Amino acid sequence: SQLLDKISLNRMRRHPKWVIGFSDATALHIALNNAGIETIHGAMMSTLGHQEESGEALHAALFNEGYNNITIETNEDCVKGKARGRLVGGNLSLIYSEQGTPYALNMDNAILFIEETDEYTYSIDRMLTNLKLSGKLDKLRGIVVGEFVRTKQETGDPTAREVLTKRLSGLGIPVMFGAPCGHVRKNLPLFLGSEVTLEVNDDYSILSFTNR
Repeated sequence: SQLLDKISLNRMRRHPKWVIGFSDATALHIALNNAGIETIHGAMMSTLGHQEESGEALHAALFNEGYNNITIETNEDCVKGKARGRLVGGNLSLIYSEQGTPYALNMDNAILFIEETDEYTYSIDRMLTNLKLSGKLDKLRGIVVGEFVRTKQETGDPTAREVLTKRLSGLGIPVMFGAPCGHVRKNLPLFLGSEVTLEVNDDYSILSFTNR
C-alpha cells in the first residue's frame, strides 16, 4: 500500500508488464486493475521453490500454453448460476483496508475473488459485513472464494466457512467455493482485470478466462 501513490499508471499503460503476486500484492492488483491494467494473482519467486504445480500453471498462463480455466467439483456451499464480468480481488484484508481511499477496489459488475490467512473468523465476518453495508457486494455479478487457511476462532464462534456461507449465499449471484488459490501450495494463477465467465452447475464450478 505504501507504493500506491508512487506508481505511474500512465507509464504502466504505455509499457505494460505482468505484475504477479498474491497476499500483500493485492494492493498493487487493485490499483492497476482499477486503471484497466491486467495483472496475475499467483505464486511469487519466494514461493515457487516449494510449489511445483503452482509454477507449472504460472508458466502455462504466461506463455499461452492452454491455461484457460479453473474447474472444481461443485460442493454444498456453492451457489449455482452463471455470470460474466471482470475478475478482481485478492486478499480480503487488503481489499477491506483500501475502502475509503482513492485506491478502493472497483467492484461494479465484477466477479470478486477473495482469499485469506491467519485471521480470526470474527474479523472475516466484520470485513464482509462492511463490504455488504457499503453496497459493494450488491454490485457484483459473481464471487470466487479461494482458500481461507489458518483461520482462528473464539470459543463458540462460527468457522470461516460458516461465516462465508452466511454472508455470501444470499446475494442472488453465483458463488464458487474452494478455488485452489491463495496461501496454499497449489496456488493457481488468476488473470485479474480480465473478462471471465463463472459457471456453477450441479456437477462443476468453472471459472473460464474468456480471452485466453
